[in-house]
Amino acid sequence: MLAAQRLLVGLRGVDRRRLDALVGLALAIEIELQVWLNGTGVRSALGGVVVSLAVAFRRRWSVQGVVVVLAIMAVQAALGVARLNHANSVALIPGLLLLFYGLGAFASERNSLWTLGLALVVVSVNTATKPGADVGTLLGTGLLAILLPWALGRMLRRRSAREPRVNMSTGRSSSGSTRGASCMRARQPTASGHVSRASCTMSSRTACR
Repeated sequence: MLAAQRLLVGLRGVDRRRLDALVGLALAIEIELQVWLNGTGVRSALGGVVVSLAVAFRRRWSVQGVVVVLAIMAVQAALGVARLNHANSVALIPGLLLLFYGLGAFASERNSLWTLGLALVVVSVNTATKPGADVGTLLGTGLLAILLPWALGRMLRRRSAREPRVNMSTGRSSSGSTRGASCMRARQPTASGHVSRASCTMSSRTACR
């Protein structure tokens, strides 16, 4: 238990942008190995590099990274460029999940929503033009690769935005309780029957009123 707590504390101190860069590098190595082992050529390799770079900079340029990836997919669909085979598509899935999670977690609500709509349109068209595509494939791609990670990112963003407000309200209530308790102690009658206010500070006198 203590080791787990130390691990969590250590992770909180890690630079998240450097961690994203390491994840992007690992993703690039994994995609490029998959591409070259399958012999699918330069275009697939360049696509993997673009996705990996978008993951590496997803905190700083979450919208821009997704838009660049979508633009490549749209060009492929428009020009009829050969798609990635199944193995290479599977290799890209972790990168796409991280990209759309980052879109939900790091982009503003307005930018996140219009980019999400654009992604659904482009990915649906790209998937529909593949041989053997059906409704199940479209729904699976849209829900699993786009909507679910995006929704998770938005949920965590809203949760993190609420935490400072809760902490501020908790601090105010605790400080108010402390001032009230000091006033009650200050108003306790002395041996002569008079209420002593000598121990009240300026803040506690304000709270007593």
